[in-house]
Amino acid sequence: MDLEFDNWDLVQDDSPKEFTPLPDGWYDARIMGSEIKTTKAGNGRYISLRYDVIGSEYAGRVVFGNVTINNPSAAAEGIGRKQLSQIAMAGGMTSLPRDTDELIGLNIKIKVTIRAATEQWGASNDVRDWKPLSGGSDMPPPEKKANGSAAPWAK
Repeated sequence: MDLEFDNWDLVQDDSPKEFTPLPDGWYDARIMGSEIKTTKAGNGRYISLRYDVIGSEYAGRVVFGNVTINNPSAAAEGIGRKQLSQIAMAGGMTSLPRDTDELIGLNIKIKVTIRAATEQWGASNDVRDWKPLSGGSDMPPPEKKANGSAAPWAK
């Protein structure tokens, strides 16, 4: 379909962009992106999540976070499973997602911290905790399956 635009119709957006990290704290957010990526080392995978802040003075700001799902370190995988469980329960899910698309659209509270700048990168945000949007309390650990079935992403 031809959109019938001409080159002189291009609009340049010179408005300032906000890239400073959000202050430490809890924010209402909606998961707007979720995909599985491979680690730089090529020996693991993680879920890359995009959280859009909603309902505050920071509405519209975006924070990214990763959740490990496969890693040579069993401890790292365990942490990732715990994090994914927290995200799922915070969003009202009763089990781990079978597909990352199931996470998109979940409204949750995220705890954001600031990661200090390095020589290569400026300061940025990390997502460190999750809870239901309604506030809630700390979530109980997920129940272990009696049949010992593996997680959907297990190798």
